[in-house]
Amino acid sequence: MPRITIATSIAPRNLALQRAAVDSWQRLGFAVISVNSADEVPLVAGHFPDIAIHTVERTASSTAGKPYVFFDDVRSALLASDAEVCGIVNSDIVLIAGDGFPDFIANHARDGMVFGSRIDVDSLDDLDGEPFVFGFDFFFLGRRVLAAYPPSDFCLGIPWWDYWAPLVPLARGDRCVELISPVAFHVKHEQKWRGDLYVDFGVHFAGQLAGIDAQGTLAALGTKSGSLEAVTTMSFDVLSHLLRNTGKIAWPGADDPAAVVPLGRRQYLSVREQLIAQHRESASLRERLPAPTEEARLRDELSRVYGSLSWRVTRPLRWLRALMRRRAAAAAR
Repeated sequence: MPRITIATSIAPRNLALQRAAVDSWQRLGFAVISVNSADEVPLVAGHFPDIAIHTVERTASSTAGKPYVFFDDVRSALLASDAEVCGIVNSDIVLIAGDGFPDFIANHARDGMVFGSRIDVDSLDDLDGEPFVFGFDFFFLGRRVLAAYPPSDFCLGIPWWDYWAPLVPLARGDRCVELISPVAFHVKHEQKWRGDLYVDFGVHFAGQLAGIDAQGTLAALGTKSGSLEAVTTMSFDVLSHLLRNTGKIAWPGADDPAAVVPLGRRQYLSVREQLIAQHRESASLRERLPAPTEEARLRDELSRVYGSLSWRVTRPLRWLRALMRRRAAAAAR
């Protein structure tokens, strides 16, 4: 079996789900590294004594508000290992495949990259969930490919790193294929990153494109605007570029080969591309709309306040305060 090491960054919360994810990787035969800040290491090591912990001194705390680890530091941890093939997987992604999966991954990723998206589920007891259309969750790539990334500020846990990861080898001309079989599962939970980080790192992404565009194919993907609408439109253009220009492979299901149904590239992409196109058009329309007037913005803000739960809950207190003011004014007269 080839030596394949998965690197991730285990968060100091939702530890049971992350334990289930790491267990699933180990059952398949993968070694595991977690990249964490020094403050997080004691907690992570206490719950995961069976994996290697790579400590980093720098994090994105000053800009992102949490100790997110940098994609480049995850790469460095993997390159310092003895892995033949390196993986980067979000820490709450459960991989369910079968015997022969590491060999399958190694065969396709040794000189390129294999990447894919998760299935969102309500529980690991029921894997009949919804494919995640707008991003990617696991990446396997050869050491040569991993070493070729230019420096960046992308972080695990913040948007855009999952587009950066496959775009760089694709732009370099390395073999880059998407695994479309349902092997990665994710229990749905509340989003943890701040919304403004999506725009900030989207602008960073646009600024990084020129540095990897050796073949002159990425110029149309970027944006010079830092608005939410422009960055969102760019995200759909990048996603469409990745889907259209990468190969598609399927895990054959070693336990029951007869159950595999061949899936054509066009058949697979049609529904996903329709969804992406609809969302892109919506973002593009919002970008072209005139900016709201100050009066309209205040009206919208007041509407949100008046419709909020806190406004309804405190209504009796406001009524009582108004009554007391009226009585105080009457007494003063």
